[in-house]
Amino acid sequence: MSGLIGRKHASGNTHRVFRRLFETPNDPLIALIRLLIGVIFFMHGTQKVFGWFGGPGFVGTMQFFTAEPFTLASVGVMIPLPTSPGDRTNRGQTSSRTTS
Repeated sequence: MSGLIGRKHASGNTHRVFRRLFETPNDPLIALIRLLIGVIFFMHGTQKVFGWFGGPGFVGTMQFFTAEPFTLASVGVMIPLPTSPGDRTNRGQTSSRTTS
């Protein structure tokens, strides 16, 4: 992954995003927060898959996702609705058109 950090982008800038993602400070508080979030995700996942911690298990989770009023297809349609296509395509770009 270190090869991605030093690579040049087409515009000549280094990948600042990769630097921010992979070069984190050695702060014990951040490590504790990440550990707690990891435990929460682990518990949530085991509820859904194995039924641990009072969860429905895999069969119950699949029954929930395939219930009539709630289907994965409806979620797939609802997720992109709050954003407009212009937000995704023109972010950070300026128009080069001149008005006459």
